[in-house]
Formats: sequence, C-alpha cells, structure tokens
Amino acid sequence: MAIVTGIVLAHRFDAPPSWFSDEFARTRQYDGIVYLLEGKAQYRFAAGRIIALAKGDCIYLPKETSYTVCCAPDAPFIHMTVNFHLAAQTLLDNKVTKKRLSNAGKFEQVFAHMIHTWSVRHPFYQERCMGFLYELLYLLENEVCTNASPYLNKIAPARQYLDEHFTEEISPDALSRLCGMSPSYLRRLFRQALGETPSEYKRRLRMAMAKDLLRGSQMTVSQVAALCGYEDLAYFSRVFRKTTGVAPSRFCEMPRDT
Repeated sequence: MAIVTGIVLAHRFDAPPSWFSDEFARTRQYDGIVYLLEGKAQYRFAAGRIIALAKGDCIYLPKETSYTVCCAPDAPFIHMTVNFHLAAQTLLDNKVTKKRLSNAGKFEQVFAHMIHTWSVRHPFYQERCMGFLYELLYLLENEVCTNASPYLNKIAPARQYLDEHFTEEISPDALSRLCGMSPSYLRRLFRQALGETPSEYKRRLRMAMAKDLLRGSQMTVSQVAALCGYEDLAYFSRVFRKTTGVAPSRFCEMPRDT
C-alpha cells in the first residue's frame, strides 16, 4: 500500500500551444500524477523513451524521474497535476505509468475537487486533500493492476449494484439486465475483469462484513448472518467455514490479525 506523507502542490495549468518545460530535466524531487483535460503533450525521458498524452490520459511520474514536456504547435496542454511525497517508492512498482481510465469521469471529478480544496485553503484543507489523493490512487491502481478497463466499464452497473446491495438477493437475470447482456456473458466478463464471478464477488463482500461484525460487535452469530444476507444460519456457517477455515463462533476468539 502506498502511504502518502504530504502533498506539495495540486493545480490546474493551461499551457499554450508550443509550450515547453524542462523543470524536471534533471530529476523530480517528488511523485506526481498528471491528468490531461484538453490538447496533447509529449513527455521525453532521459533514456530516450517518449510518451504521448491526449485528452483523458493519466500519467504517474515517480520521484527521481527525469524528462521534458512539450505540446503541439496547434494544441494546448490543459491538465491537472498533483505532486506528493511517499513514505516508500511502492506505488505502481515505482515505474512511469500511462493509463487511459475507463472511470475518467469519476477520476476527473475527484481531481477537480482536490484542486479546488487546495486552492481555497479552508481549515483542515490538507487533510481533505489527502483523502482526495488516496481516492485518485485507488482509482488509478485499481485499473492498472486489473488491466481490464474495457471489461470494467461494461460490468460497472452490476458491480456498483453489488457494492451497494450485496446483503440483498438478486437473480442472475436481473443483475445482467443492468448491463444489457446475458447472465452467462456477464459472468464471463466479470471473471475476466475481476478474477471472480458475480456470486463469488458478492460472497466475498458478505464474508468481509461478517468478519468485521463478529469481531467488532456483541452480536450473535445468527444476528450477523441475518445482517449479511443469510436467512439460513447453517448455510451461513458452512460458507463462513469454507471461506475462513474456521466456524463463525471460533473466529470470534482468534487474534485480530488473522
């Protein structure tokens, strides 16, 4: 997990056509994320690598990266930037990473909120900006690491529904209709995108909730089962044991780092 220790700058910059910058020709002193709103740009790195950016592209630039930036003579470079410090260089394997996000709308919205919060500097703005930055890191890492953005976009309605209603029952037919596809096709795309089927995804969310409730409350096992969407206590216990290797009643007594 990437741990942010501080934000250096968050801003929007409208670079005119033919703009050029060698600010980081030697080396960056901090990590950064750039999201392109309009126009085009080229990042030219010390080793000779060239990365071209267009509207909707995002790029992660690790600390100690060296490069110059230029934009086309017929197009501006309108972008949002956040520079920050990390406790350790673990984000995205500390590699320059370009990504066209399937959730670009959400990413752009969070980025814009962070920049506005940084610019007005109301009390506790830094804490709020840290929250926005962690949300950006989550959105970026989630897509880069799954490497399945076309599928994520197609299954997004079903995934969002399960995230919000995983304790409720929904038939495969009803879930697949949210995405405009057949149940078998949704199942295949869901597995390709996330490595698990919709039913496995829902079960994992339920089990995570059950473990939190069993350890963090005074509820009985039957109460936890009901809150997690299981009317049959025996079935809940079987699923829980299969998932964790222990019975729900035994799980409550185990160390919290298990």
